[in-house]
Amino acid sequence: KELAQIDKSAVDAVQLYPSYPDPNTTPSFLGQNHAYSVVFRGNGEAVVSLKVTLTNKGSDDLKEINLRLPNINPTDISVYQMLRTSSCSRYKYQEYDAASKTYIQLNPPVCEQYQPIDYYSGYGSYKYQKADSDFTGDTLTIALPVPITANSSGSYFVYFRAFGFAKKNVFGAYDFDFESLKTEDEIANLSVGISTDSDFVLKNAQGSVNYRVEAPNFAAVGGTVALGVPAASTQMDSYVAQIGRGTISKSASNLSVLESYSVSGSYAKSRLQLYAKQLITIALIIVVVAVLIIALLKVMLRKFSKKKINADEGVDTKDQEQAMPSKTRNLLVSLGLSFASSLFMAIYTGLLIFASTNLSRLLGYQYEMFFVLFIVVISFCVYSVLLFGPALYVGAKRGVGWGMATILMTIFWLVIYLGVGLLVVYLLNPIRPIPTPYPVY
Repeated sequence: KELAQIDKSAVDAVQLYPSYPDPNTTPSFLGQNHAYSVVFRGNGEAVVSLKVTLTNKGSDDLKEINLRLPNINPTDISVYQMLRTSSCSRYKYQEYDAASKTYIQLNPPVCEQYQPIDYYSGYGSYKYQKADSDFTGDTLTIALPVPITANSSGSYFVYFRAFGFAKKNVFGAYDFDFESLKTEDEIANLSVGISTDSDFVLKNAQGSVNYRVEAPNFAAVGGTVALGVPAASTQMDSYVAQIGRGTISKSASNLSVLESYSVSGSYAKSRLQLYAKQLITIALIIVVVAVLIIALLKVMLRKFSKKKINADEGVDTKDQEQAMPSKTRNLLVSLGLSFASSLFMAIYTGLLIFASTNLSRLLGYQYEMFFVLFIVVISFCVYSVLLFGPALYVGAKRGVGWGMATILMTIFWLVIYLGVGLLVVYLLNPIRPIPTPYPVY
């Protein structure tokens, strides 16, 4: 009897310990949780998946929900309520028998206390039940098949397709501005995951991981998850688990009643279409800077090379006028040769980068070291000829000063190429912040 009493106390003590809190749990009084996954297609259509977790703060059962949509016309709307069964938090393993004055082992054990259902927690499995919905004007009205009781939480998801979030620009890329749905309650946390079809490029995105949310076949699932009958579905579980993910992820918090959150960006078939505006801007800036530099050099050369003609020096005005075109020609020759030399150096550098990144794949590892040494020797000769060759030619024909000026202008053009190259690399592959590490529970 004493042993049975000790066993019961030990079991009860173990069962009364609270479980470790879920780090992702949000206090229900702060508002709803909204998670979006948006997939933009090649025709500008957006496929939207929304998962909502909410709490009924009223005193009556919540039977109807209203969502305000932006200026779009959604199609293929599907709404399902997510239902979760309560789990036992404390079991009764033994029962005292007054007749025998002993404790009887219960098999199976009886649940003494059920844990309140918390949809904000990420633990547990769901059953799904189709909900009726009606879209009128800008409002989507959802009739919950299972009302949410007062001070209880619930969850549902919405799926629809719509045009209007993305528009095609003159370069063939799509500029999108996704706006979240508005609700008559505060939103504590909102996350948006943006993705595109696999053959499209998303601006400011890195890598090639496929984060697309694959929507289930609702027509096929509807046979098992029928209206009025909650049912489990592994296809639905996989679909719901992906909502909120995307190639690009954005988040917001503490949204007020009827407040929305917008995510803007671009996507295109190729990076050239996606960054055409920036590349054209860079090219125009380079042209303008080059024209200004040439004009400034000509003005400075004319100013400092001009000589004062005095009557007693015997210098004819015609000789002075003939001196200016000669200096101008020298400047143009030096600028032209330095630009051509720097351009060939930039092209050769690009070929070197391409060769270095593909050398092992093209030639094999066993020949890589030989070709690397060969390329180093050839590159030293090529760079020396391109840098000093035009300068030696100009120095021999126009003077040592113009030869040195040619070298300096070649270096100047190379610095401009380097800056433009770094800017283009930054635009095509922006540096993304390192994710903040979180403890694993």
